[in-house]
Amino acid sequence: MKVFRIRTITQIIFFFILLYGSYIGLRFMNFMPTWACTNPVDYSSACYLLPMQRFQYGLNPYLMYSMPFPGYFIIQGWMAFLIFFLYLIIFIIIFNKLWCGWICPFGTLQDGISFIRKKLKIRETQFSEKTKHSIRPIKYLLIILNFVMPFGFAFGAVAATPIFCRICPVKTLLPPLHGNILNLTIGFPPGVVYSIITCIFAAFILIMIFFRERFFCTICPICAMIHIFHKSSLLQFKKNVGACDSCGNCWRVCPVDIKEVYLEKKKENVIQENCNLCLKCIEACPQKGALSIKYFNKTIFSSSREYLEKIIGRKGKKKNATDNSPRPG
Repeated sequence: MKVFRIRTITQIIFFFILLYGSYIGLRFMNFMPTWACTNPVDYSSACYLLPMQRFQYGLNPYLMYSMPFPGYFIIQGWMAFLIFFLYLIIFIIIFNKLWCGWICPFGTLQDGISFIRKKLKIRETQFSEKTKHSIRPIKYLLIILNFVMPFGFAFGAVAATPIFCRICPVKTLLPPLHGNILNLTIGFPPGVVYSIITCIFAAFILIMIFFRERFFCTICPICAMIHIFHKSSLLQFKKNVGACDSCGNCWRVCPVDIKEVYLEKKKENVIQENCNLCLKCIEACPQKGALSIKYFNKTIFSSSREYLEKIIGRKGKKKNATDNSPRPG
């Protein structure tokens, strides 16, 4: 089976497990690499994954810091943040950015919206290099707002909810698929301002996702967090620069418009901060072994002309991605 089909099936499976797993007793809690809310009393500010998983069990605020396996016990304060951070590091070591491209339910939703746009034959919005560089620091600012600040507050006497957690578009756009429209409503003072900002921001992100593939991934703090520690992962994306013929296919098919893989002439490790390891670049590369994904330094999938021909069809039934994209000159 072709890799892009395996990925699509995997995305759909995890989408339903993570959204509706609570119906069959699955509780993932803080184990998944999503931001844990620091204000468990305020249900409307909870991380998008947690309220969906707790939907069948009521709004017990103390489950926010419970462990993700049977025999729950409560972890609060700074220890909760240390445990969350440990889970995130373990997840990165095992999966790297496969979370982003293969598991994340919001990533799957974005791909679904892009699929609709393509079927409607609406062209994707292109960003200039200046715009892309301007957007890049946003995800790291969100790391500070979502992790560094609450970690500091956890050691003190003052509690605070991360700013981005309050207006996160993910907690607004995903829960309605589970029947929870709480975050689409305008609350009463003092939460009315956050409610309005949240709805406006979610609408903006939804529009941008439609016109720009995987737009939220370019500002997602989890994506940035994984990239910071990606070199410690057992899963690595590699480039054999000697085998590359600079055809530009990898850049043309990239859903988040990463050109560094195409331009890199020295480094072997070419995974970038916005990369979600969808592996489209490996599929589109015609040079044998030029791009590969490795686990424990063992190649599990690599580029080849034979594989590319399987995708585009030997008789030209499907057009190559290089035929209609102007990216590399």
